[in-house]
Amino acid sequence: MGEEPRAGKDRDRAMKMTTRQTLAEIWRDGGMRGMFSGAGPKVGRAGPSVAIVVSFYQVVKYGLHHFKYGLHHFHQQ
Repeated sequence: MGEEPRAGKDRDRAMKMTTRQTLAEIWRDGGMRGMFSGAGPKVGRAGPSVAIVVSFYQVVKYGLHHFKYGLHHFHQQ
């Protein structure tokens, strides 16, 4: 009854591990695949937000460039 659950022991052990120890354990348990598990969903989530940020940057850069050089009045063709 006074025993700590295994999950608690694992959590405590993980908190005391160095980065090198953590990477070694991941490599031992999962190899190269273990190193990148979960990367696909994270990239999938990040993609749309990165696209929005880059698009916003391009619009602001375009607007500031045209404002700085007085191109905001007339466009001669």
